[in-house]
Amino acid sequence: MNKQTYLLSYPRSGNHWVRYIIEWFSGRPTSGDIQVSIGDDRLIEDDSTYLNPDDGPINTRCDMPPCTGTPIVKKRHFIRIGDNKDLSLILLIRDYKESVLRQLTLIDTSDFSIKNPVVTQQIDLYLNLIRTYNSWYNDKIIINYVDIKKPNEEIITKLLKFINVDVSPEKINQFLDNIDFHKSN
Repeated sequence: MNKQTYLLSYPRSGNHWVRYIIEWFSGRPTSGDIQVSIGDDRLIEDDSTYLNPDDGPINTRCDMPPCTGTPIVKKRHFIRIGDNKDLSLILLIRDYKESVLRQLTLIDTSDFSIKNPVVTQQIDLYLNLIRTYNSWYNDKIIINYVDIKKPNEEIITKLLKFINVDVSPEKINQFLDNIDFHKSN
């Protein structure tokens, strides 16, 4: 039985790529972040309802076999008060300067100084991910964006083993042999 896991990351850190890898090998969907933004306070009954229409399972957006069953991974950019703290946790990290600057560019701010409250808010959001990971009392691992950007057998095996997905080295090598297809997918 596969355990359900949070995939916690700062935006622009490669969570869609990690979710793609997980869905490809597990055959199960992942759920996107259920809220459109951090300030979105709408309540939902269950995680199968995607309030963010752009963040459903990855397999529905690309050339991948359909995934079935309940989501194996739940993407989050922060852990909410009502989130189940008994789940395991994957923290996907990327160089903080690179990811925060990319996010600030999307927010469309021209002032990148530390005096800008938007900048300090984004830095604090990044640091809160580290704090969440450090205080997480259940199973947890860190995956670095640099390692997953150009994956190898070791990192894919580590990721899949953590979420209890058994896969043969041959299937991983087949995936890696077709990495250009998967990245363009």
